[in-house]
Amino acid sequence: MKFKLVHMHEEFSRSNFEESQVWGSYYEPDDIDDIVEMGFSREEVTRELEKVNWSDSYCFPIAENTKIGSFMYEYRKAVFTTESGKVFSGYVVNRGHAIRLFGAKKEWRININLFDLIQVEMEELKVDLELNNAEELFPLNVRIPYINHEFIFAKNN
Repeated sequence: MKFKLVHMHEEFSRSNFEESQVWGSYYEPDDIDDIVEMGFSREEVTRELEKVNWSDSYCFPIAENTKIGSFMYEYRKAVFTTESGKVFSGYVVNRGHAIRLFGAKKEWRININLFDLIQVEMEELKVDLELNNAEELFPLNVRIPYINHEFIFAKNN
């Protein structure tokens, strides 16, 4: 696999998860050793990171068997299910403190530590996810299929 950088805020989207189920972000120089351990050439990794001025705003596909927590920021393809049975796709950030739901028109960032912020947009979010006003979005059952891991997001919110 060729080492590929994707800008987190300009290019990273649901289509990237068709290419790889797991993505990581470069954060510090020691990350290069971990990237090389996945089979990428040190020269290629260094060259690509130099092109973007060693910015930590870029992510790259990582092997599915990479130990969780190897990188400061990791993004894992996930399936989300409401209590009423509606299913959405998206991804989990790190160990699940934040998620991104893929709506029809928008990708929704939800951070459990900043949960009040999503409440302001809840009506628009529900419309985009095709939920009616009576349906609750949270809590969400989260499943990360490739590692067969499940947890509840926003259980007490």
